[in-house]
Amino acid sequence: MVPLPLFKLGALFVRQISKYGANYIKSQAHDHPKFRTYAARYGQTIHQINMRMTVKLLKDSAAEKRAKEKAEAPTVKTEEQTRHDEEQKEKNAQREKTANQEASKSVWRRKFRPLPEAKAVDLFADVIGDAFVLLVAGGLIIYEYVRSKGKPDANAEKIEELNKKLEELDAREKQLEEVEKEQQTRVETLEQAIEEMRKASNVKGSSQNLKWRIAIDCTRDVHSPESSMFCTSLRKRPEWATVPSMFLSSQNPRWKEKSLKTHDIAIPVPQFKHDESRTLFLLLALSPSDLQDLASAMERIQHLYHHTGGRNVGILFLLNEKTPKVNGTIAMMNLQVSLFSTLEMPIIPLFSLSSLEKTLSTFQRQLISKHHSATPPPINPAVSLLPYCTCNPTLPEHARNVVSDICHSLSEVSHAATTEGGQRGLKHWLDGSVPGAAQDIIDFWAQELVVY
Repeated sequence: MVPLPLFKLGALFVRQISKYGANYIKSQAHDHPKFRTYAARYGQTIHQINMRMTVKLLKDSAAEKRAKEKAEAPTVKTEEQTRHDEEQKEKNAQREKTANQEASKSVWRRKFRPLPEAKAVDLFADVIGDAFVLLVAGGLIIYEYVRSKGKPDANAEKIEELNKKLEELDAREKQLEEVEKEQQTRVETLEQAIEEMRKASNVKGSSQNLKWRIAIDCTRDVHSPESSMFCTSLRKRPEWATVPSMFLSSQNPRWKEKSLKTHDIAIPVPQFKHDESRTLFLLLALSPSDLQDLASAMERIQHLYHHTGGRNVGILFLLNEKTPKVNGTIAMMNLQVSLFSTLEMPIIPLFSLSSLEKTLSTFQRQLISKHHSATPPPINPAVSLLPYCTCNPTLPEHARNVVSDICHSLSEVSHAATTEGGQRGLKHWLDGSVPGAAQDIIDFWAQELVVY
């Protein structure tokens, strides 16, 4: 809502009232005896000044002379009359010139006929009244000017605020550019380290070369026509649209196109140490544009993770898109932070689609090398099944930690969820930090007992 201009309304009111003040001054000039004496005296002075200015501005000596000559000129003149008139004109011209000079010098000293006293008083009253109105209006204008000059300029403040925001945005942009440069430097350093490790491994002894040959042979065996797969949905995604044609044109390994529900790419890896059986490592293909809808992306990631219980799953993240909307490195770091506290999944950075096969091959060799060098840790059923012992899987991490501290086996969890004292204990320890988790565990074991 626009505020009312109260000062301007007040100024208009004062100017209107000043007219009544001027009329009061005029009436006092006639009624007050002493004031009337001053008004009559100074009214005559104003009249004299006014008449002198009028005469000075309106007097035209040349026009008067032409009119006089025209009025006195006879119709027919003799030669003597003509000569006499010329001599007379010269004398009159000199006389008029002298008179004009004297008149021009003494026009401000000339005394005009004075006005009657009443008119002189009226003239002075009019001048004083108009001067009073002019004085009030001038005072209001000067006051408004001083007031507006001391008031801060709203437009200048807005411009200054916008400049500050622009400077903050520029500083933020520079900071992001520096972070991006640092990330790029770190990536390049890691690439150099990997390349140096690869070169160092190539110059090792024959035993080491033999291990690499075995790993390569295993890779070739794994790349059977029915082993490596990719999902048909990659054709519908603009950033991955060229991948199917690239896979199908590859001779080693050979790829097969299928409709996959939980993942986008599957590569074969050994299942256990000293075992020739093979299993598939499932990869979810993501890019920075997929993280614009973070909820949908996290739902796909959780679906893939729980599909295998978190084993042999990972994310293939494309850093450089054709039409980037956000910084790829920062988007991958944000995804790592989101998954750090909930899901343990490796994220494979992919710098460009042209290096996709090379990246997958390198990652596959690393998995094979790990298979030949380490034994997978034993699986604790109590730890792996505990997140799913609830009506709303999965159980939050804090609730899992609390339950695992209270109960040391699934039988103890079942006993606590089916007895009155155990239920009170679960609610006591869980309702304060994870509301509803205790009741979900109790309902789950109640349903299990009914089914059993």
